[in-house]
Amino acid sequence: MRICFFCKIKDRKLLDTIEFYKTDIDCLKEIDDKMVIATKYSEIDWKADILFVWWWTYAFLPVFIFRLLRKKVFITGTFNYYVPKGEIDYFRRPWWQRYLIKGAFKLATNNILVSKKEYDMIRRDWGCENMSYSPHGIDTEKYKLKQGERGDFFLVVGLIGGHSIVRKSFIEIVDAVSLLISQRYVVKLKIAGHKGDAFDFFSNYIKKLKLENYISFLGSVSVDEKICLMQNCYCYIQPSKYEGFGLAVAEAMACGAPVIVSQEGELPTLVGNSGFILNDITPLSIAKVIKTVSELSTIEEYSKLSRQQIVDNYDVKRRFRELKNIILKG
Repeated sequence: MRICFFCKIKDRKLLDTIEFYKTDIDCLKEIDDKMVIATKYSEIDWKADILFVWWWTYAFLPVFIFRLLRKKVFITGTFNYYVPKGEIDYFRRPWWQRYLIKGAFKLATNNILVSKKEYDMIRRDWGCENMSYSPHGIDTEKYKLKQGERGDFFLVVGLIGGHSIVRKSFIEIVDAVSLLISQRYVVKLKIAGHKGDAFDFFSNYIKKLKLENYISFLGSVSVDEKICLMQNCYCYIQPSKYEGFGLAVAEAMACGAPVIVSQEGELPTLVGNSGFILNDITPLSIAKVIKTVSELSTIEEYSKLSRQQIVDNYDVKRRFRELKNIILKG
């Protein structure tokens, strides 16, 4: 069986550094060890028996051709179907984009949604049968629990860019820290992530609030450094305004980090009863939960619950097993 993996991105290196791409590539190579990996239309192996596509936005043309040739096509990703608090969703795209996205979805042999919430909404609205639910998988042997006590700092991981700091509520988190400090409640926050186009604004905002002694920027970190931070942080925070899945949250949980998240997107499903879900994304709400978590005498129990939630429901072996089953059954 000959497979072609297609993901239309400019930087091919991202296929090795972004975990969900790498996971699926490794899985598909167990079916076809000579699989062609394409990052633009001209690289697609049109003689392949199966086309596996990441994202629907640019999938229509190759999907149409493969289906015309009576070959199988599988598309996966986060759909961003209905995201009222996000910058864009399916309903706010131009009509022609919606037409092409829905056309690719309808033509595909199977659409593999990583979000249960989106799976349920699309199945209800479109009445499609050619779809499956298979969430991202975490390598729980790589992202693992560390022995010993957790550290004393809260952790945030994400690009410090304009879109990212808004979506992941970075300003609200900083305001929550400021509120706690004003109440003489000391909180340490570490932020790891590439210093993007919003770094100057964000760092100046922290200086304006005189929080330099409480909030530290770590810049870009390697995967090993990220894992070490997640293993050692007291708690991981990601109160996103929208999250199609929440891969960083899942990675932190696999490392035993208790998590504070919002009710948006897939986060409540991902976290389940193992973490702390905010009622709303305001500095006051975030501050209250940070204080509550800081004073817990049972933090190690939450650490074990976080880890177990991922091991039981989101282990990478599950993703491998489900992808193989979907593709081989067709």
